[in-house]
Amino acid sequence: MKTSTRYPFTYSADYIRMLVMRTEEISESSGITFRSPVLSRGEAAHIVGRIAEIIGMDPTELKTKIADRYLQENPEG
Repeated sequence: MKTSTRYPFTYSADYIRMLVMRTEEISESSGITFRSPVLSRGEAAHIVGRIAEIIGMDPTELKTKIADRYLQENPEG
């Protein structure tokens, strides 16, 4: 969904957040588990920006590459 207003900025942040998801069990007796992000979107976006700076890449270019990977793995966006 490259036409979405979420592309590439939100998608790139969401991909980073997916990489560091935490799995938690609500209660041992219920067997219910859920996954929750460890980072906020803002924190994830900041990390992507800093990585782009470190490797000398335009931040939007890196966010686009990461967002493209996100869409490969999540075609519905």
